[in-house]
Amino acid sequence: MKYSALVLAVMFGAGAFAAEPLVKYASPIKDFHVKSSVESRDMDALKKISNEFAQSYRFAGSEMYYKEPGKLKIISKAGFLDVSYVINGNTKAYKAVGIHKTIDITHSPGQRQGASAVGLLTPSFLDSLNISSKGSTKIDGREALVYEAHYKEEPGGAYYKFFVDPSRKYVVRQEQYHGDGKPKMTTRFLNPVNQKGIWLPTRTEVLNGEGERGAVTKMQILGINVNLPESVFVL
Repeated sequence: MKYSALVLAVMFGAGAFAAEPLVKYASPIKDFHVKSSVESRDMDALKKISNEFAQSYRFAGSEMYYKEPGKLKIISKAGFLDVSYVINGNTKAYKAVGIHKTIDITHSPGQRQGASAVGLLTPSFLDSLNISSKGSTKIDGREALVYEAHYKEEPGGAYYKFFVDPSRKYVVRQEQYHGDGKPKMTTRFLNPVNQKGIWLPTRTEVLNGEGERGAVTKMQILGINVNLPESVFVL
């Protein structure tokens, strides 16, 4: 007996997007500039994620620049202290008072932060991952596709689950796990706005592996697809 694709989807409860590769839902973003401010923080809850991660929330806010493929600059301020770092390909450079250091992150894929920090997945980031579909679910009444992603260079290391809005092409929720499968943290990406046809969340909530809320951050969009110059990504 033959069945149409639609009938099979109804019979087995599959979402309309379930069989598609995640790259189909990558954001069309080329570059962006955002400013973030920390609305609330619980340092004890954040330290359960990691001490280094908790320290990043001591800053009142930061500015973030991103450009495909894989170029990132973050400038953070706490009082008179300014800390900057740039990721450009396999190089990560730091700059602070009395410190200017460059390291090779070729074999440290977890340090290659990018647009996923604000809830966007890009082709260059997805190319570094082995990805499998885990079906779909509902979040706040909207369909979210679920994908599990492991770094190609660290298949037994930490991994992610992305919950993606397929029509708006942004991550609604991101879960990170240790290599042994224990939950490490969850980030919720909220209050998305549409600029130039691109959806970008403007609020994030971070929860530790025990489900305790560690921080809430608000984001102000300063520019999307403005063709940021390469000079931005040099320290």
